[in-house]
Amino acid sequence: MSELTLDENQKLDRSSYTDRILNSSAKLKLLVAGPGTGKTYTFTQVFKKIPGKKLAITFIRKLVNEMRAKFDESIEVRTFHEFCKWQLHKNSSDFNLEPFLPDIIKRDAALLSSELSDFTSKFQNLDEQGLEIQFYLKRSDYYNTVSFDDVVYRYLKLVQENPSILPKYQQIVIDEYQDFNKLETEFINLLEHSGNILVAGDDDQALYSGRFSSPSFIRQLYYAGRYECFELPYCSRCPEVIVNIVNDFIANATKEGYLKDRIKKNYKCYIPDKESDSRKHPRIVIAECSTISAVIKFIKSELNSIDSEDIADSYKPDSEYPTALIIGPRHYLEKIHSELSKDFCVDFTSSDTIRYSFTDAIRILVQNPQSNLGWRLVVEMLVSDEKIQSDIIQKSEESIKIIDCLQSDLVEDVLKIVSLTKDYQAGKWDATNFAEELNNLCPKHAMDLIKFFAIEDSTSSETPDVQKKRPSVLLTTYQGAKGLSGGHVFLLGVNNGILPKDPLQVTDVELAQFLVALTRTRKKFYSISNRWFIAPRMSNGKRSKTYMMSKFVDLIPTKYRDNLGYKRVQNIK
Repeated sequence: MSELTLDENQKLDRSSYTDRILNSSAKLKLLVAGPGTGKTYTFTQVFKKIPGKKLAITFIRKLVNEMRAKFDESIEVRTFHEFCKWQLHKNSSDFNLEPFLPDIIKRDAALLSSELSDFTSKFQNLDEQGLEIQFYLKRSDYYNTVSFDDVVYRYLKLVQENPSILPKYQQIVIDEYQDFNKLETEFINLLEHSGNILVAGDDDQALYSGRFSSPSFIRQLYYAGRYECFELPYCSRCPEVIVNIVNDFIANATKEGYLKDRIKKNYKCYIPDKESDSRKHPRIVIAECSTISAVIKFIKSELNSIDSEDIADSYKPDSEYPTALIIGPRHYLEKIHSELSKDFCVDFTSSDTIRYSFTDAIRILVQNPQSNLGWRLVVEMLVSDEKIQSDIIQKSEESIKIIDCLQSDLVEDVLKIVSLTKDYQAGKWDATNFAEELNNLCPKHAMDLIKFFAIEDSTSSETPDVQKKRPSVLLTTYQGAKGLSGGHVFLLGVNNGILPKDPLQVTDVELAQFLVALTRTRKKFYSISNRWFIAPRMSNGKRSKTYMMSKFVDLIPTKYRDNLGYKRVQNIK
């Protein structure tokens, strides 16, 4: 069979899978599709075929932006939590959403000498047996604020009590179903009464067990028979070597007893789009470095060797992606970021942990100077005596406003900062004078406030052409890689003790982390391990923890690997 014939056959075959979805009359459809197989394109075609009101829901914020760019403006595109918040606003009183609220309520419970603490898991697992949810909702009402889990719970209960408030749609698309937990899947069951449903996901990409999501939910949906099931087998993102490794990696992992109950699916490289990249990058790179310093030097060397064609491809209009995507544990990335930033344009979010600060207090009080949550944060940040904190929370249980429980001089000082910030936002202060006044009023928190409330420069943020000749670099964690892709992908921490954490007790989530990282690849993939993090010996003379290369590498056939051997700093050019 000639290559042209192969191209033609694949084009026809790929279209047939999309046509089966579009031509099906089933009200409930389930699409199980691997990474890079064209789900977003399929969603677009589904929406085009059906007139009327349409909704797209996904778990990942990055995918919302991608969908909004590709879908018709008439289609509502939201994260799951955004949708629930939006509908709650329509059907109940006004409120705010703050991701850190569970931490504040957990602190409240501790200050009230309550043993209640496991609020998040109670919501996510729909466990209503104890007192946790009742306590949480009462405190949430007091603060007039919700967070990600209770906003879903509140809307779920509202719809269960009054199903008529659920909006009707001609077509609903729900993406990344494998990342949903019991609370969220229960709500999806209600949406089945709201319109035609297309649920999409991939149990091989289930990364978020920490929030009680599980691939079992999509597997139950697949095997239950209520949904008509479809697949999209052709990957137009990854070179052929990556697709082959995915198939062999899964087969080998399954032989070792992992990935039980996995949904079997076809996964093929779409040659019409990936022939050139497949020929150019026929194998992946396996590198074992001595320390993080050697890792950094090796990555720098490889970044400098990326050719102009691969760099140009990453900057193409309407399909721009990072030339290099570096995926790893956060402590690796923080070390690498400080070094790579000296030579490359590097994008990295320093932390994805939800924290609250004095800046959040001022941000909230600028909007509402009486806010109980805003003043609660002031108590947490500025009142050090836990007995006083406990007394204030006890009074708040009697619906007394927190501002009325505080000393007048503290209230006056905080309101001065609030007033100054409002004046700065209104243009009454310039940045220099604003910074000076903040340093006088609250020197400890001034820098954070200045950074947060800084007025953005309105000049263009477009990447200059001169920079487009250098690789762009994005750093992200294992979980943060979801929804991303990169030309050259570097996976760090491929060590027993990190990925996987325990080679004798490998989890399906860890296998998914490796597969997700691997399938971010558009051009070339690097698996990088290291024997030590800093040095073989610590400053006190004791030996550092020694890592061995991950057992995951052994699940990859040797014919697909370009093994570079052991790399020390001194022998990397």
